[in-house]
Amino acid sequence: KLTEQEQKGLDLILCRREARTLRNDFTIPLRNTWYQILQTPRVAMRPQDQVIVHELPNGMIRLQIRGRDVIFKEITERRVWAIRSARTLAEVA
Repeated sequence: KLTEQEQKGLDLILCRREARTLRNDFTIPLRNTWYQILQTPRVAMRPQDQVIVHELPNGMIRLQIRGRDVIFKEITERRVWAIRSARTLAEVA
């Protein structure tokens, strides 16, 4: 029989792990979904850091940078910034 502490650790053993690279806007893509990494106490983050994504057997996702859990949120709508041409700007003015 497993203790309660061993049962908690079992999820991390049985999880699926993937490494992702943190982008300049502190986002990572994962299976057609984007996640925004939020400011987390005691975790220094820089673009190009490796983020380890843990997909637990119960469907939950856990993100870590250098072995520390980070706070994140799922982005439902990713903004795409359109660049207007000089001609379009001239017409508006």
